[in-house]
Amino acid sequence: MELPHPFNQMMTFPCELTLRTTADGVRMFARPIREIELLHENCHAVKNVVTRPEELVVVPISGRLFDIRAELTLGDAKRFGLTIGDRTVVYDVAASTLDDMPLAPVDGKIRVQILIDRPSIEICGNDGRVMKTDSFRWQGPIESIQVFSEEGSVKVDSLEVYELNSAWK
Repeated sequence: MELPHPFNQMMTFPCELTLRTTADGVRMFARPIREIELLHENCHAVKNVVTRPEELVVVPISGRLFDIRAELTLGDAKRFGLTIGDRTVVYDVAASTLDDMPLAPVDGKIRVQILIDRPSIEICGNDGRVMKTDSFRWQGPIESIQVFSEEGSVKVDSLEVYELNSAWK
């Protein structure tokens, strides 16, 4: 009999765990540690832009290691998100889910931090309310980060894409 393996063989970025009181009671939050900012290199930023189905917000970049931070104000879009290589991170407005994780907006906004490290993607929503690590199979450099919306618009309050240095010397 084969037993399930809860370990996914991933080396993840370190994260800070905190307990916070929410409307649903005490919950554990997990978010990447602040020290990741020590690895930041060039920043590519976009602020106060509206995206529509026919108008993507595109940040041209080149690399394989990124810290992506976005704050998005819900408009009338049914779904919106970011495309990184062949991977999309989607917020479904009707379901209130970020990449299939339950996440309600805060003051009409969704905040997301996405860490890309060659074989992995880590998605953190609303300062740690939800967090997920997944495999990222894109080969070669990522050439852009795109913000999209479906069936309506969403406002990109800020999108910061930081190139990361390797932590390994």
